[in-house]
Amino acid sequence: MFKISKLTDNYIFLIFLVNKVLTILILPLIIVIALSAKPVSTIAWTLSWLLIAGFVLYRYISAIGLVRKDSSISFFILFYTLEPSKFYRP
Repeated sequence: MFKISKLTDNYIFLIFLVNKVLTILILPLIIVIALSAKPVSTIAWTLSWLLIAGFVLYRYISAIGLVRKDSSISFFILFYTLEPSKFYRP
């Protein structure tokens, strides 16, 4: 329809890659949170939130790089499409 199938394929690959790496890195932290004392659990929670925020930021920065490489859509459309869908839940 929009003739950007290569761009969408790359974006879907990026999402799956980030999700898989994040899962592999967060899994040991989940075990630490479940089985450790409160101070260690608090550190693991903080580290896991930092990892999540870092990978979400990486995903958006990489998506911007993909869009800039293939200039068929503008940055505004990318931002307008991605942002509300992540934070607005009816």
